[in-house]
Amino acid sequence: MSISRTSALLAALAVGTALTATACGSDSGSDPGSGGSSGGIGGDYVADDLPDPPFPEGSGPVRLTLRDGTIAFTASCNHFSGTATWDDGVLRTSQLGGTEIGCDEERAAQDEWLVRFFSSGPELRLDGTDLRVGSGADAIWFVPADEVQDPSAEPGDAEDLVGPTWALTQIGEVDGDSTGMMVVPDSVTSTLVLTDGGEVQVQYGCNSGGGTYRLSGDQIRFAHMMSTMMACQDVRGEVESDVQQVLMDDQPVSWAISGDELRLTTADGKHELVYRR
Repeated sequence: MSISRTSALLAALAVGTALTATACGSDSGSDPGSGGSSGGIGGDYVADDLPDPPFPEGSGPVRLTLRDGTIAFTASCNHFSGTATWDDGVLRTSQLGGTEIGCDEERAAQDEWLVRFFSSGPELRLDGTDLRVGSGADAIWFVPADEVQDPSAEPGDAEDLVGPTWALTQIGEVDGDSTGMMVVPDSVTSTLVLTDGGEVQVQYGCNSGGGTYRLSGDQIRFAHMMSTMMACQDVRGEVESDVQQVLMDDQPVSWAISGDELRLTTADGKHELVYRR
């Protein structure tokens, strides 16, 4: 997964944001990249309600992080991040960049809408711990992420890990100061199956293969990993490359199950695969 800052949409928005900042700038001399948590704003949020259109019922989730002068949000398909300030109750973003993964037309339109929304200088208002971004019909209410965890999502153990077919839903990557979480498109199938006999079967996204695995507490190590060698130049190849970054021979990988979700994370924390059963 690559993080790019060159898309036409983001370039156009950068020009608009710069013009807005020139017209509405203040004499405070504040650092535009300093951000802040004025009034208790800051942290990880999940959208509680989304405008329709462009988000029909069942869309999302849309996740938002405001922290240490940065903004990050996961839209319907891609992940975006940049610098931000919000000390004066208005969200001002700059240097927005995002993953560029192939999306269907509906989800691409939702991505575009969210980028324009967060780049438009929306107002921020707290109601308790809930955060309203924007005003009028396009306003979105966000709630703290730790308040919307599924109460049935109990931690799983090794018995839960072995047996099910785990389907890849998201890919996380840390690239310098940018953290991306890409939603795997519906057109790509990537799965993981761990058997009782210590074997692993993998559909990488384009090719298929497998190997062996061994568990030690909350760590798993894969070995003798092999796959078919079909060349893939599209989004399937991108997903496959990210999966291979995690499922490497003799690499320590932490695993954690919460409800129906499995997370595999490399020891350096730079690569993460999120599966559901």
